[in-house]
Amino acid sequence: MHFKTEFAYCDPGVARAQAGIENFVEVAMWILFGVICPLAVLVLTVLNIFRYGEWKWPIIIGCLLIATTSLTMLLFGDKIYGKKEDDKK
Repeated sequence: MHFKTEFAYCDPGVARAQAGIENFVEVAMWILFGVICPLAVLVLTVLNIFRYGEWKWPIIIGCLLIATTSLTMLLFGDKIYGKKEDDKK
């Protein structure tokens, strides 16, 4: 995710601030999709099993899809989205 503005190319201070915001957004997204979503899916699945005493297939399958997507982003995100030019230095 890159948020570029015309001001970032004129003022170095704004460019550094812009890069900080980009890094924060990226880290926040990785934490959300890579950590919080799988944990929430796991907790909801276990609670569902204890509450109903049986597997509710639509809920379980949906949770597994979310967890699979989240873990795929976490493990293979760099390969899927490619490396940024700044990282190649």
